[in-house]
Amino acid sequence: MRFLCAFVVCVLITSTALAATVRREQGTVSINRGQGMQKVADVTTGKPGDMVTAAPGGLGKIIYPDGCEVEVKPSEIAFIQAKSPCTGPILSSNTKSYLIGTALVGGLVTGIVLLAEDDDSPASP
Repeated sequence: MRFLCAFVVCVLITSTALAATVRREQGTVSINRGQGMQKVADVTTGKPGDMVTAAPGGLGKIIYPDGCEVEVKPSEIAFIQAKSPCTGPILSSNTKSYLIGTALVGGLVTGIVLLAEDDDSPASP
């Protein structure tokens, strides 16, 4: 059970590190996280699969962790991608840093949870 909890924590940390920022530049920009469209006040965070639109006169940007910016123009629909559209098959140095950091934090959390596990059963019968 503790292993499952550690795994869930690692997944949450990883998904947070790879989230994209959605920024309203002008006018009305909306995001759909699977529960209908919601207006973006100024800045919000989105995850892969979220849909971003700009109303007529609106302009928005999706900003990925590596600094890649995707403009969302009026009447366009943009989906937040799982990986930055600016990176090719080779990861940028920023993305590598996020992945390495995520792996280190995930490993640390998993190690702490596993070491903190209380096992009252004897080592031998």
